[in-house]
Amino acid sequence: MKKFYQISGLIVIIGIILFIFGHAKGGNDDINNIHSGRTTNIGNLFNHDESSRKSHHIVAKKRTFNLDKFSKINIDAEEPNIKITKGNDFQVTISGPNVKKISAKVEDDQLTISDNNAYEDGTYQVNVTVPAIGSIKEITGSCSEGNIHLADLSIADLDLQVEDGNVSAENVTTHKANFDLADGDLKITNSTLTSGILNLSDGDLTVTNSQFKVKATLGDGDVRVNDSKLLADSSFNLSEGDFQMSRPPKASYQLSTSSEDELVFHGNNYHRHFVKKLRGTPLLKVSCGDGDILIN
Repeated sequence: MKKFYQISGLIVIIGIILFIFGHAKGGNDDINNIHSGRTTNIGNLFNHDESSRKSHHIVAKKRTFNLDKFSKINIDAEEPNIKITKGNDFQVTISGPNVKKISAKVEDDQLTISDNNAYEDGTYQVNVTVPAIGSIKEITGSCSEGNIHLADLSIADLDLQVEDGNVSAENVTTHKANFDLADGDLKITNSTLTSGILNLSDGDLTVTNSQFKVKATLGDGDVRVNDSKLLADSSFNLSEGDFQMSRPPKASYQLSTSSEDELVFHGNNYHRHFVKKLRGTPLLKVSCGDGDILIN
């Protein structure tokens, strides 16, 4: 009987050891599986997201080609950003997820840039170069949702409409300019506008180190004029926004704003109106419906 109890006790001890060993091994397997992502939805979710990101990542492509000589550019595009500058050749570089969506063709001395209307697969860029500052006589057209940048050019006629985007001109000389922006900023730097009409419905206008004769109308936006010169009588009409001018030119001034806004000229405050006439100088007229005028 004593031997029976000894054998039974030994069997129980062996069973307990096997149970503990098996449980520990199973737990380790579960832990290993968790770390490998085989038995948890979280690991599979991360793996799925990474795969999804890789599958949706679109590599931008680029295409560069030379063009026949042209002196006019027409823009009829929806979304690409467009840059037109002086370079070495009549050349176009198109970059984006699908460069075939952008067309750049020369016909009858005119380069036409167009696309297939709206697309949502990424950002597109069109860079146009011409061999001389005076190669282009005319730039016209419209872009719905892209920015336009002009640099190092002398252009007789500029006529551009942008619905939702910014326009900038740097080292540009133009005899006639018409900019019409629905929602975007206009920036003019180191440039000459002999005669310009600027219409901004919702956006800011910045003019720096430039010469101009303009008629500017802004619906909701500020004007900043820095270190610039008037070529002839000019006017700025702001419905809602501030007008600021630093290092003002020698000119005649006719300024008006609402009774609640500031009107400061060379450190002196004026109420609603200020007029200063200098014989033989161009006249700068500024009117702010709701905004300050600061000229110092």
